[in-house]
Amino acid sequence: MKHLVMRAYSTIKKNFFYGAPGLGDRIHHVMLCYNYSVIENTPVTLHLTKYQWNRHKPDSWPEIISLFPKGKVEIQKHLNHEPQSNISFLEFVKKLGYSNAEEQIYDDYPQRFEPKNGIHCSKYLKLFPNLKAKNQKDLNLPSKDFITVQFDSTSKNRMIKQKNRQQILEKYENYEKIIVGGESSNQLLKNSLAHIAFAMSKAKFHVGVDSGFLHMSQLYFNPNEIHIYTTRDPSKWSHHLRRGYQNGMKINSKEKIL
Repeated sequence: MKHLVMRAYSTIKKNFFYGAPGLGDRIHHVMLCYNYSVIENTPVTLHLTKYQWNRHKPDSWPEIISLFPKGKVEIQKHLNHEPQSNISFLEFVKKLGYSNAEEQIYDDYPQRFEPKNGIHCSKYLKLFPNLKAKNQKDLNLPSKDFITVQFDSTSKNRMIKQKNRQQILEKYENYEKIIVGGESSNQLLKNSLAHIAFAMSKAKFHVGVDSGFLHMSQLYFNPNEIHIYTTRDPSKWSHHLRRGYQNGMKINSKEKIL
C-alpha cells in the first residue's frame, strides 16, 4: 500500500488551507492515485485533512471513488488534526506508521508555494485509463452516435457565451448532443456521476470547458477525443489545460482548434 498525502495548504495563496473545493479537484486527485496504483502496481491510500472532508465532501469523495475499480484507491481522513503546514501534515501521517507517505507535487507546472519534495505527478497524469462505467439501465441514450457536452462552470472566465455555443456545436452536426452537468434538463445527467460516467463511456467525444467534467472525461476518453473550448489566451490557461494539451487533448482557443 502506497500512502499519498494531499497538500494541506494552497500552493497559490500563502497560508491558505487547501480544501479541494471543486468537483474537478477531487476527481483529479483520485484519478492521480488510481493511475499511480496502475503504473506502480500497488493500491493507494489518499490522506485528507479535515478541510478536505467538510460541507458536501463526505458525500462527494465516496461517489467519486465508486467510479473506479475496487481495491485501487482508499480514502483516509484526519478530522482531529489541525495542519500547520504541508510538511507538518506529511510528518503527522508518517508518525501514524505510514513511513512511505509522500506529498504530490507538480514538477511540470509548479506553483508559487509548491512543495519541494514528493511524488512527481506529471508522469502519472499522462495515463488516460479508459474506465468501464457501470450500466445505468434507467438512462436512455441515443441509438445513433452522440457526444457529451458541458459548457457551464463555477468560474465565469471559463464559460462559453451562449452566442458562441451554437457555432461550436455546428462542428458536430453529425452527432446527437447529450448535455451533462448543471445545465442538463435530465436530473440523472445533472446530479449523478454514475449516470454521467455511463454516458461518457458510450460517447464519441466530450466537448466542453475547463471544469470538473474536463477531469471526469479523462477517465473515459482518449485524449484526442476530448475537445475543450476556451476564450482565454494560452498564457492564462490552467496547468490542467496546459498539461492536457501536451498529452494530446484538443484545446480550442478563441475558436481555433490547436
